[in-house]
Amino acid sequence: MKLQYLGTAAAEALPALFCNCATCTTARARGGKNIRGRSGMVLDGSLMIDFPPDIYMHSLNLGLNLNHIQDIIVTHSHMDHFDALELTTASPDYYAHNGENSHPIHVYGNGNVGRALQAGILGEFGHPVDFLPYHRVWAYRPFAVQDFTVTALPALHALGDATEDAFIYLIQKAGKSLLYANDTGIFYDDVFEYLKKVGVKLDMVSFDCTFGTLPDGKNHMGLPDNLVVQRRLEEQRSAGVNTRYVVTHFSHNCGSCHEELVEAAAQYGYTVAYDGMCWEI
Repeated sequence: MKLQYLGTAAAEALPALFCNCATCTTARARGGKNIRGRSGMVLDGSLMIDFPPDIYMHSLNLGLNLNHIQDIIVTHSHMDHFDALELTTASPDYYAHNGENSHPIHVYGNGNVGRALQAGILGEFGHPVDFLPYHRVWAYRPFAVQDFTVTALPALHALGDATEDAFIYLIQKAGKSLLYANDTGIFYDDVFEYLKKVGVKLDMVSFDCTFGTLPDGKNHMGLPDNLVVQRRLEEQRSAGVNTRYVVTHFSHNCGSCHEELVEAAAQYGYTVAYDGMCWEI
């Protein structure tokens, strides 16, 4: 699997909208990897995880041809992870003139994602469309997308809506396994137990690290929480010496810019993601 991080920030981006705190001021001055858009990832150029509101600039900055995207799996409906209205510009009738290369983009997610998608479509067109088919996802039920097998796992994340069944995703292809774990606190016991039961051997874990060097564990994580999860995965042999750990989804509230995060994460053996970073497993 070839992976590319799109954005690597939390909801407010980094530097944050409207903010002049010390972290945001420093990030603006330093530039480079300190400039982070809202989070997402592309796998093998055709499968996207989340559709963030910065997707237009991501596509320009990274040379990403969005017409190559066939499927989008969505973690949850919060605005920094799913911009349904922006997605309607995939319309082959009006916005996107791709001729014979036009194709539907399939959207996978929980019930809130489906409702957000429907609202975006009806708000823009006033009627249903067939170029954005929606597929309801259920926890612990693997499904096939292209050559991938995807399993949604419950995330510990209820900010703003305690009824939202947010997900992290286990994504497998050709014997390789990625655990994409944005917007979650320390995993539920059931998630650990499922990974153990199915005997998965993770090649890579992409950790939520919203709080940087600080702990949280309830709706998000920081490095201390990531270590708790890592140790349990390794104790039950779902991960091992060959597993690689990447941290992402940073908030300005963590008080650290890229360089400080790299220094802190090195003590754990983690790689700090940045916008556009590529990885292969």
